[in-house]
This record gives sequence, C-alpha cells and structure tokens, in this order.
Amino acid sequence: MFANSYKRIFHFHLRKCGGTSLNAWLQWHVPDLQCWVDPDPRAFNAARIDSNSERELAAVSFYRAPAVYTHRAFIDQAPPDTFRFTVLRRPVPRVISQVADWRREFADGHYIASEGIGDAVRDAATLRLKDFLERHATSTLAHYFDNYQVRALAATAGNPEPWRSRHVGNLLERAKHALRDDYEAVGLTERMRETRELICSRLGLVPDAVGAGDRNVTRGARVSDDEIHEAADILRKLTVFDEEAYSFAESLLEKKLSEGARYQEKDFEELHLARAVERLRPVPKGQDTVISVRECIIGSGFWGRDASGCPNCAVWTGPSTRSVLYFPCPAGVQIQAKLWIRGYASPLQRGRLRFEINDRPARHEFQSDASCHEVAVVPAISQHPYLKLTILLDATVTSSEAGYGDGDLRARGVSLDRYGWSFDG
Repeated sequence: MFANSYKRIFHFHLRKCGGTSLNAWLQWHVPDLQCWVDPDPRAFNAARIDSNSERELAAVSFYRAPAVYTHRAFIDQAPPDTFRFTVLRRPVPRVISQVADWRREFADGHYIASEGIGDAVRDAATLRLKDFLERHATSTLAHYFDNYQVRALAATAGNPEPWRSRHVGNLLERAKHALRDDYEAVGLTERMRETRELICSRLGLVPDAVGAGDRNVTRGARVSDDEIHEAADILRKLTVFDEEAYSFAESLLEKKLSEGARYQEKDFEELHLARAVERLRPVPKGQDTVISVRECIIGSGFWGRDASGCPNCAVWTGPSTRSVLYFPCPAGVQIQAKLWIRGYASPLQRGRLRFEINDRPARHEFQSDASCHEVAVVPAISQHPYLKLTILLDATVTSSEAGYGDGDLRARGVSLDRYGWSFDG
C-alpha cells in the first residue's frame, strides 16, 4: 500500500503534541473512513485501563483499518507491516497546553461528564495553574501531567502499569528503548515540517510544507505568564524525566535527518510516484475517467475531507496557495484533465485560478455541469502513465476575509469532490 512494503500506519498520538493536525493531514492519504477512530477518546482514562481489554481493542483497530491514530499505547500490538511513529513536545509547554485546552473545553461548554475528567476540566477553569497541578498531579489523573510522555512511551497495551506508576524515573530507560527500537519515525512538535518530511520519505508520500493546517490549537493566553512563573517549581518536577526523553527524541530525529538530503517533491516523483498512483481506483463515467476525493489523495496542499462518509464529501485546497494532484492516465495521449469544482472560498478566486501540467503553465476553460458548480478543463499530454496537475491561486482566504459569516477559520481556495480526465479525441 505504501513505500517500503508498509500496509498500515500507527500514530501513537501523545496528547497536546500536534497530533490532531498530523492526523488530519494523514487521513486523506488513505481512503475515506479507513482510519480507526477511538470509540471514546475524551473519556479514556489511561490509569484505569486493563491489559485484556486494551489488547482486544488494539486487535480490532488494526483489523478494521489501515490507519490507527490513538492516545492508547497499542505499540506492542501493531502488525509487522505497520509504519509506527510518534511525536513529542517540549514538556513544560505541553503541560500548559493541556490545562489551557481544558479551560477552553469548559468555556465552550464541552464539559466532559465522565468521572474524574469532568472534575479536572472544571478545576482547570477555576483554579490557578499552580493550585490545579498540586491537586491533580497526585490524583487518578496524574499521568496527564506527571512526566506524561515517559509514562506513555513506557506503556503498552499488554502492560498499562506505567500509567499508574509512582516511580516514573524507573520508566525512563524503557521509554528511551521504545523511542529507539519500536518506532520507524520519532518527530517533534517544534519541528513539524521536518517530522512530516521524515514520515513522507518513509511512506512514499508527497511532501507537504504546511500539511492540512493546524487543528485543535488552544491559545496560550488562557494561561497567564504570572501563573506559569508561580508554578515554575512544580512544572520542573512534573517534567524532569520528560525533558530527558525529549532530548533523546531530538537526537534520534537529528540522526535520521543527517542520513540524507531533505526529502522534496522531486524525490517523491523520482522514487515513489509510479507506484503511488497505483493506489488510486479511477472509475469510467461516460467519456470521463473519474477519481473521487473519497479515494486516497496522492498530492499536497489540501485541508482534508469535509462531510467524510457522505455522498457530498469534498476537499478544499489550502492553506497554501499551491495544491498538487497526481493521478494515472494513458501515456502519450492528448487528454483533458478535469477538476469538478464545488465552489470557491471567495468569488474573486475564480478569475485568479491557474493550472500547471507537469510543472508547465497550462491554459484552461470552464464547462457547465449539473452535478457541480463547474468543471475546470485543462488540455494535457504526459509521456508517463500518470499526470501532475498543479492548482495555483494568488491567495487563500477565511470565511470572514471573504465576507461570509459561517465562522470557518480555514484559509481556503477551491472545493472539489472529484478529478480525472477525458479523451480529447
């Protein structure tokens, strides 16, 4: 399915380490609905799990989907053909982000009613940072704050005891061993672009400088600087072993990156493109050969699927002004590349839309189609059994910038639900 004979992806999603953004980006690299979703991620309390139920849930997750993204330590249950990765974050900012996130949850009315978590969300909103940490760093939720990353990395589905351990220092070597030996890639939140490049190079994906944009980002202003200063001592105590694990992860990332030049789009095209497009399943429809965005997307510069699982599923280009699609086509034949457009983030973008075919500027025209807003048609010919279609705009915009009031904060360009080609004969 992917390069290097990988058939699955497992992302051990460490909390508040940028994983939601990574997951949104990775989701469109597999077909729609082919990502395993944790049945109850908010209520999940690692300190209360048991090994039998976790092993069973892990077995189900890897059986049902080629992509598994979870806060659960399923690393020991991943099949041999799985690409396993995780991402760490600087420990003190991670703890502060967790508290800030719960303050946001409470302010937005997203009260988590499950026992223990709900109390912590309320306390996060009503207590100062130092008081909150002093209360909950010794509660059943200690694993969220007390060297969380070391606990998570040392735990497995078969051995959840690290989540509950009172001697986290004893877990540090196990965590380092896991980082070194159990993961094909270890990344850092603070170096997300390089992390994505590493993942792309191993899986044979198109490198994407921006990814699918930032998701689940809580503004740090929810925790004031004077609160952080006041809580400095307890923050150091709660992150002392996480700091060592982070430094170790940083050294692993540096080593991986030093093994070769930076992975770029041209590397994907030379090494992986011919095999990557084989993952797509074009469908003949009249004179057209069509690929739905519910298939995996071989490309870059998209926000991911809206209305996933529904007939009106579509993707927006963005947040960058350059988006790329690769797809199979007959070699040496004059065709018309097509993009079925659902709409634009702003009407002004239609007149500024440009295309390239295999990195060369190409003219286009619009055709009417009752099934969508319109179809962009680009004459093309390729010497290879695949085509590169580049979509270019001067700018991507949010809803407010476009003068709409729906509150969509994503910087978007063009919405499409399918693409492909027709024979120009």
